[in-house]
Amino acid sequence: MIRQLLIQLAGTVLLLGAAPLDALARIKLITLPVRERVEIQLDHPEITLVEEERIVPLVKGVNQVDFSWANTRIESETLVFRVLAPMAGKALDAKVLAVSYPPNENALIWSVAASDSGAARVRISYVLGGLDKQFHYRAVADHAEQTLAQVRSRFRRLDLSASSTNFAIGQRGEVTARVTALDGTALDLSNAATRPWVDFVTVWGTLKAASGFTSRGGAGDQTLSVQVNADGIARVLIRSAHAEAFAEEEELEIEAFLQTRPQVGSPHTMAEMMLDANTPRDATMSFAYQAISREYDRSGNGQPTLQRYVDAYYLEQPSRAARPFTSIFSQRWRDYRATVMAFLKPDSSPTTADGALASASIQVSFRDWIAPWIMVDYLPGVVTMQAEYADRFRNLIGADLGVSIDHIVGEVQDRIRDKGLIARQRDLLAVEEAIGGLRFDTNPPPFMPDLVQAVRFGTQVQHVMFYGQAITPGADTTARGFEAVAGSAGRASAEAGRIGERLTKEVDTKLAEATDSLREEVKVSQVTFQDELLREDGPIMSVQRDVRAFSGTIQGFERQLGGKADVNLIENIIGTLPR
Repeated sequence: MIRQLLIQLAGTVLLLGAAPLDALARIKLITLPVRERVEIQLDHPEITLVEEERIVPLVKGVNQVDFSWANTRIESETLVFRVLAPMAGKALDAKVLAVSYPPNENALIWSVAASDSGAARVRISYVLGGLDKQFHYRAVADHAEQTLAQVRSRFRRLDLSASSTNFAIGQRGEVTARVTALDGTALDLSNAATRPWVDFVTVWGTLKAASGFTSRGGAGDQTLSVQVNADGIARVLIRSAHAEAFAEEEELEIEAFLQTRPQVGSPHTMAEMMLDANTPRDATMSFAYQAISREYDRSGNGQPTLQRYVDAYYLEQPSRAARPFTSIFSQRWRDYRATVMAFLKPDSSPTTADGALASASIQVSFRDWIAPWIMVDYLPGVVTMQAEYADRFRNLIGADLGVSIDHIVGEVQDRIRDKGLIARQRDLLAVEEAIGGLRFDTNPPPFMPDLVQAVRFGTQVQHVMFYGQAITPGADTTARGFEAVAGSAGRASAEAGRIGERLTKEVDTKLAEATDSLREEVKVSQVTFQDELLREDGPIMSVQRDVRAFSGTIQGFERQLGGKADVNLIENIIGTLPR
């Protein structure tokens, strides 16, 4: 800022040496240097105070300083002369001894005594009268200030805030963007056609425009453009990704359920319990889990919204509730952190090049209570269901394998009908455990191992099929796989038993026939062999003849031995022996 004041001052200050006044009169020795500093005080409405600072050369002794003016209304009685300090650090003591006013002149003379020769800084003060004050201002901006002005006119300030920093899945976080000038002052947004837009982007979950705002969605609702209102506000809602398929009324119903208290007189809502509990296994969570289970299993008046919401969360990523992958999250919470970014643009057109006027980001978190509820509270209930199924199965198993399996399949179908996806999975677990641990007061039926195997095969196949049926449009959601596999296995076992029995009978018959045939063949062979042995030229008859011949020879020998034996007789005997 530069103040311009039109003041004409004509002042002359002269120095006179220490000569006698009557001899030298007012001899002008030197004109003082120009002003070093001038200060004009204009704050008083009628009086203007002027202060000048000059460097004045002084000589040792008494100096006469002559000050005069013209065309200026200086009130001479207000003139003050003060020595401030010597120059160049020199020890100089100077003071005003007297002042005189020459007659009929706009002037005065100060007598100043100096202890030594040298220059001194002096200040001359006086009051100007009859001055007309007018002020004119001119701002002079350098290049940096011009650049700053351009930046301020080009860019805006964008502030993000959230209704909370922590939410439970099922709740919706409200993120608000506020647009102002860079210095925080409000903008003129009265013209709706020229209001800027805010592009919201989230790295987790999906976005939804708040009620009352003009918006344009993006793919998967992870990006959303919202036009600011007259107050410079744009607002979105962030929620879990699987909630995209639910209507506004259904989302409000889920939020309302989480805001209820699990028990009469409970000081906290279920959402507060979920966010305050240190771990999913805290004792305080048991009441919340029980309330969730009751609402999930509630029957009548159609499928509960909470049941559909939880099942949709499970279907989006089944591994969240699979024990091998999520057992750690039954001991500690899983919090999903969502970073929401916002970019201010002059319009919503995607063809606008580099239109970002401001940007900001904020982070909120969502706590997963669904998977811990499934693993910590809901699935462990299979123990109670196992006993119930076992009692029913004992009364359904009869004397026939196929009929027994059909009865068991029918019982399971009736019990899981209209249940949620996770509830049906829990029932199948109970069926598998119940049939494997079934005990009887008397001897179990002989086909019991086949029945157990058939039912278990059926439950294992149906576990997989339930997920496929749930994500297949128009697919039957009943336990058809369990019925088909278990029934087929039972019929196969029964058919195998009947075939085995028939084969056994056929083998026994063929074996008996083969035995009889062998016996007949043996009899025939014995007769033939006997005939062969006894025929006239057979070996038996031949031996008999040889024996009789030998016997006759022996008898002849005996008669001859009755006499005297000689050498010829012995030779004859030896010659008759068989060789």
